[in-house]
Amino acid sequence: MQDDVESLVRSIQQLPVLTNADNRALFERLWAGDESVRESIIDGNMHWVLEGARKVSEQRNLPLANAIAAGRDGLTKAVGKFSNPEFDFAPQDEATGYAFWWVQMAIFKLTQGQEPE
Repeated sequence: MQDDVESLVRSIQQLPVLTNADNRALFERLWAGDESVRESIIDGNMHWVLEGARKVSEQRNLPLANAIAAGRDGLTKAVGKFSNPEFDFAPQDEATGYAFWWVQMAIFKLTQGQEPE
C-alpha cells in the first residue's frame, strides 16, 4: 500500500506545473469549447492538491491517498466553477486562493466523515 502512495506522489511530482499564463491560455481554450484541456488544467495544478493533502494527512492522521483523492475532487469542482468565460482572472491571487479553498474544503469534508460534493 505504501508503494502505491509513493507511486501516486511521484506521478504528481512529475506532472508539469502550470504558470499563471499557462492556466489562462488553457482556460481560454476551455471557454472556447475545447473540453480536452480540462484534464491538463487539473493535472497542471495537482501540486496544490499534494501540498494541501500532505498537511492535512499529517495533522489529522488521514491516509495520504484519500486526502489526495478528495483534493482532486475539490480541484475538479474549482475548474468547473472557473469554466465560465465570465470568470475574472485579473486578480490571480484570488483565483488561486479560491481554487485552493475548494481543495481544502474537499479534504476537510473527508476528515469530518462527509463525502466531497
